[in-house]
Amino acid sequence: MIKIFTFTLLFAAQFTLLGQEYYGLKFNAGISSISNTFNPINSRITVQSAPSAQLGFLYNYQATRRSTFGAEFLLTQIGGKETTESDLVGSSGDTLGVSTSNFYQHITYLSIPMYYQYNLSKVSFNIGIQGSLAILKIAKSESQVIMNGNSSSSSNTIRDFDIDPYDFGIRTGIILKVNEKISIEGQYYHGLNDIRRADLLSFTRQISQTTIGLRYIFLTKEIEE
Repeated sequence: MIKIFTFTLLFAAQFTLLGQEYYGLKFNAGISSISNTFNPINSRITVQSAPSAQLGFLYNYQATRRSTFGAEFLLTQIGGKETTESDLVGSSGDTLGVSTSNFYQHITYLSIPMYYQYNLSKVSFNIGIQGSLAILKIAKSESQVIMNGNSSSSSNTIRDFDIDPYDFGIRTGIILKVNEKISIEGQYYHGLNDIRRADLLSFTRQISQTTIGLRYIFLTKEIEE
């Protein structure tokens, strides 16, 4: 009977209301990519990762020992690069040359993730959703054409290039607590929205991001019942 009572107390302690609020700052850095499902004839598209980062504020409400609800307000930098190699084919079907183009995308978002977090003693796991609004969109294209032994190249920078300014997706993360103020965080985000503007071509572009960084709690408050 004593063992059952002790177990019941320990189990209930996991769900005791704490009512603590945490306010902090965070900075993460890593890589991101923007997928491209377009598959043109006589061309090969390779999607590559590019540097990426997040910076902003965080708010956590720890309802119980194990359960925390969080929200953040972030500046998110997304980068992407893709390389397209195209065969230049003559009317008779023979290859006359090759065209290579690099397309760089840099998008800055205002992002608001919201998530549920499950806490262990030193490690926490979270999962939630993230919505974003693009505030800066810059693209750069570089191309080179080699035909009959001759080479030509060109480049072009496009400011405010045409994409859907909104993005949303799933975000998950793991947090390692160093002390009461500082934690190390790893995150993964996968966008569900096709950020490409709709047109007659049937393909999609979606964002993914993987980062690691630091969280710093500058204020802790207990909520009085």
